[in-house]
Amino acid sequence: MPPIASQPYTTPARVWELGLPSKTLFGPDSNLAPGVVALPSVVVQTGTGTMDAEGNPHDTYPALRIRCFRAGTINQANIVNPGQLPAFQLSADGGVTYERPIVCSRDMDTAYVDDVGRGIRWVLGGSAPVYAVGDEWQTSATPSPDIVALVEACSSGCNQFLVGSFKLPLTTWPTFMERVVAWLVRWELIVKRGLSADQDMGQYAPDSKVMTLMGWSAIGWLQAAQRGDFQDDPDFSGAGSVFVEADVMLPMIREPGFGNRSWMP
Repeated sequence: MPPIASQPYTTPARVWELGLPSKTLFGPDSNLAPGVVALPSVVVQTGTGTMDAEGNPHDTYPALRIRCFRAGTINQANIVNPGQLPAFQLSADGGVTYERPIVCSRDMDTAYVDDVGRGIRWVLGGSAPVYAVGDEWQTSATPSPDIVALVEACSSGCNQFLVGSFKLPLTTWPTFMERVVAWLVRWELIVKRGLSADQDMGQYAPDSKVMTLMGWSAIGWLQAAQRGDFQDDPDFSGAGSVFVEADVMLPMIREPGFGNRSWMP
């Protein structure tokens, strides 16, 4: 019987935002699977430039668009640019709203428009790379399947600490818990990728205290939650989802004072 999907406490995009370096773990020499960007399709075009897209998408984006806001030509080697570099607007909702214009890079023959927050790079080129106002392309993207799987697995691992002290499933939780999950995902990615002899990633181990977690280790924070230290946190209590009954609830990590021997009256 297939396992029941665990409630995720964060998203792939938040993992990137809260816990991942932009490029360190992924790359051509990495065994981690990156996200996928579909080949862009033309929505409207009167210019002659081409458009492609690449990158490591941070989340699922069903309708990404790029639209030419200011006409222009990308730089070409040994040719003086007859006008100006084109500027583009990005949209993540299929063209309902657009962000502020971005001028493409000054690279020769192939230029770029980077959507850093989503992990997407738009690639401009062609034999006659002229872009007209209103030229528009659309694509879709999905995040790394490794990150998607680990968000679920690490969220399930958090539940192993919370069960018995909190009423599960949680209806609300603090943002800091998202960060804890992001760091757990980061560590699992590091373990899966493997390290070379000159890399020291021990500082990111779940039981290591780090300043970026306000001095907590990820495991230490979960153990504190297990003890009920955060029972008064309004982000946890939500719609009365948290309960801690100190007179009957015992921490799961507690061991009997007499070791492993049992006593019978």
